[in-house]
Order: sequence, then C-alpha cells, then structure tokens
Amino acid sequence: MAGYLIFVPEGKPSPAESPWFKGVLKDGDATLKARPDQVGPERQPGTIWFWLDPKNPAANTAVTGYDTTKQTWRRGPGGDFWLGTVDSTPPIPEHLLRWETCRSDGYRVRMCDDRDWIIASGPLLPIDYQLGDDGKLVEAIKTSWKATFERIQEGLQVAEKLASEDGVIDRSNCDWVAGFVGDMLAVNYRVNSTVAALLGLFDPNSLLAALMLATDVATLRSLRDASKKEPASTGSDIGLGGSDYSK
Repeated sequence: MAGYLIFVPEGKPSPAESPWFKGVLKDGDATLKARPDQVGPERQPGTIWFWLDPKNPAANTAVTGYDTTKQTWRRGPGGDFWLGTVDSTPPIPEHLLRWETCRSDGYRVRMCDDRDWIIASGPLLPIDYQLGDDGKLVEAIKTSWKATFERIQEGLQVAEKLASEDGVIDRSNCDWVAGFVGDMLAVNYRVNSTVAALLGLFDPNSLLAALMLATDVATLRSLRDASKKEPASTGSDIGLGGSDYSK
C-alpha cells in the first residue's frame, strides 16, 4: 500500500468513476487495486482500494482489510467514500510520487503535515523548442503540459490580486485556491484537493505559500520589470511560450 486507502460503500462510484478522485488516476502510474467484500466504516459493506507501486516496492505493504486498531479513516464528501491511512506508516510525499515520466520540476512547499511537497510551477514546466515566424527556435511549453500551464495562468490572476492587496486566504477564496493547489500537487503526486484536504495538508498559510510558488509571482514580476527596460525578445526567457502576463 503506497500512501493511503480508499473505502467505497456498495452502490457508490469506484475511484475511477468518482468525481472526487478526478486527476488522481493517470495512465502509466502506479496501480490501484481492489479488495472487495469488506465491511468498512459505519459497518457498511463495500470495497477497499489501495495502491501498488512496482517501481517503489518499499512503499507497498499488505492490506488485510478494515481495521480501526491500526488505521485512521476520514469520511469523504457525502459519504461517497472514506480515506484511510495506516497509523504505523502515514502517507509521506515520497510514497505518493508519480513515476518520473509523469512529473514536472517545481518548488518545495511545506504543507500542514510538516513535510515538503514539490508543487508544479509555471516557469519550471517542461519545454521544447519550436520554430517561430522568423525562422528561429523559441522555447515553448510542451503540448502535453499546456493544460497545466493554462491552469497556472488562472492561478496567477488570483495570486497577483492577493499579492497586490496583501490578501489572505479566507472563506471567500479558500475553496478556489485549494482546488488550484490540489491540481498543482496532482502533477507530481497521487492526490488532488479532496485527498489533500482529507490528509490534512491545508491551512491558510500553506495554501497561500503553495499558490505563490506555483505561479511564481516574484519571478514573473522581476522578468516583467526587466522587459520594460530591454527590447522584447523573440522567444521566451523561461519557457513560458512568449505569453504576455502584463494584461
């Protein structure tokens, strides 16, 4: 078992079909296995799902079933599922890492479990060289990462607003920011905002730090200031595909 357990009561959608696990399951990643015919939380019949990672066998431990003497379980939204952890081996970032082919570079951010997680960041997304209109090669975000880059652009607008207003994470924005941070964590780990919240990773400070690192407001502002003093280049300096952040 690499990280955490999922109990799904009978009649509820499996993790692969559940909206609560969107972004967690990706092709070419560790395998989610099922142990059916279990009696889980609140004595409900159902199935326990657990991770097996053939590339990280040290993280795989035997799952014998539902056992409150050795496990801690947290109820998911609407009771559609329960998230479990083994008390003797609580989830750590290293055990939830996706395979290298699925990951991106990023910045380390300290979350509420007091561990450092690598969060994807716009300036560090994978790039390649594409041919520009002038016949010269320019850096651009790889096609397979453009959806992540577009999501980071959405986060940048929120981050800049908070930075300019000395804003804080509160009830007015915490759901959106948690969703964004969950998406950025999901780039490198088998989590999303739902799983991360149930694992206790979020508080206002960790969400704000993760948002600022994912969008890298400080770097983008310094590049923007430099661009005002120098002639515009034909390509991107940091693999942002020549996107204009001044609007």
